[in-house]
Amino acid sequence: MMMGYDTRYNLTATYYKATEPAAVIEAFTEGNEEASYCLNPDGTASQAGKWYEHEKDMLALSAKHPHLLFILEGEGDEQGDHWKKYFQGGKVQVEKAKITIEPFDPGKLKAAK
Repeated sequence: MMMGYDTRYNLTATYYKATEPAAVIEAFTEGNEEASYCLNPDGTASQAGKWYEHEKDMLALSAKHPHLLFILEGEGDEQGDHWKKYFQGGKVQVEKAKITIEPFDPGKLKAAK
């Protein structure tokens, strides 16, 4: 059996004109087999899946609806694999989560309670 990398997705959209983003997301999930497996019709996460073509699909969707800003969030199998991708007008901005731990600061030391 071939195994792959599962990601949990969540899709939202904001609109700048009259088109209702919920209707666009619902039509998109109904017409895309991989998206419909991973997303509910309202864009919320359904189950983790292997939507390997998500960026290509979202670029096409955003080009078709340039007045909408689509935000696709992903949480992958590997610890720390969290990201957001912003799609608008056939373009994408990718932002990956950063986990930071501040360096030692003796001024922050507190006595145990």
